[in-house]
Amino acid sequence: MALPAHPEPAIAALSEELDQTYRAVIARLPDNPAVRFEQVGGRHDLVLSHLDKLDEPASLIALRRAVDARLPAVDLPEIMLEIAARTGFAAAFTHISERASRASASRG
Repeated sequence: MALPAHPEPAIAALSEELDQTYRAVIARLPDNPAVRFEQVGGRHDLVLSHLDKLDEPASLIALRRAVDARLPAVDLPEIMLEIAARTGFAAAFTHISERASRASASRG
């Protein structure tokens, strides 16, 4: 990914970009007909108007088909078992049937 060894400058740049984008969005809110604030129960709620669905371009449909063709057909349990075997993350969890036995062992 070509990330720098010291993340502080990259994080600072991303933070600045996020702040500028946030300010630009806020500045455009009054002119955006799809966004409004309504007072409900003493507070202001953000209301977003329904947007019309856009037609998907042929290139997006082709890309989706190409990606789907490359993805293996696996079930979620298979993925979880594979990741557990590689990382050992499941050891951090306690089965519900072990709860009482651990509690009684800690009292003794």
